Amino acid sequence: MRLKYLLLAILSLFTIGLCSCGNGGEGLNGELTVTATLNGSNIKATATYKNPTRTDLTGTPITFYIQIGGGQRQKLPEVHTNNSGSVGVSIPLDNFNLNGTQTVTVFAETGNLTDFWSVDVTGRSLAVTPPPAPSTALSTVVGTPLPVSLPSFDGFVTVSDPINGNISGHVINITGVSSNSADTVSLVTTSTVTDSSGKAPFPGATIILVSPTAAGIVNRVITWTVTDTSTNLTKTSLTVLTLTAI
Repeated sequence: MRLKYLLLAILSLFTIGLCSCGNGGEGLNGELTVTATLNGSNIKATATYKNPTRTDLTGTPITFYIQIGGGQRQKLPEVHTNNSGSVGVSIPLDNFNLNGTQTVTVFAETGNLTDFWSVDVTGRSLAVTPPPAPSTALSTVVGTPLPVSLPSFDGFVTVSDPINGNISGHVINITGVSSNSADTVSLVTTSTVTDSSGKAPFPGATIILVSPTAAGIVNRVITWTVTDTSTNLTKTSLTVLTLTAI
């Protein structure tokens, strides 16, 4: 009799194991997969639930989440599958401040079943073309400061935003600093504005280079820092000036 009860207990545990293996929190078993693609300014995601014993899978609840880079997951409204176990959603990205290229990950869950798919998305960006150094050689007498003019030119800054397309009318603040703190960098104006193509001109600048105290050749590096006040994106670029003191 003891052997009989022992066998019944083992059989009961084995039966429970079969019923719970692979089950979701809502009694689901099987497999859940998700795929995602970038379509314009939206992420198109499709989740598919497969059940080993059922064919009509209408109404299986699916919850999608989206995660930008290493940020927090954001939960989307619950949706339900069709009879083949699939459901698709379109996730607009224009509600997110996507700077540069980031990994966007879409998660799908039902019960305890989950899957994810990642897509690299390029959002807002800032590019800078530094003012070129003068084409003529720069030279001065030892101890005599040398003024250097850098003319204005188009295409100094380029703002890109393939998701939102918001690129015109951005105010770009500019600063210029020499590697020699005794030099003076004076911009014609300290800000510039992007046009409809996302480009903003360099306003022009005058740099007073302090001459070395002894004859020789020195390099002065001018660091330009630009900040897009609409997005807070910042970029730096360099102009190298070579000065000969005689």
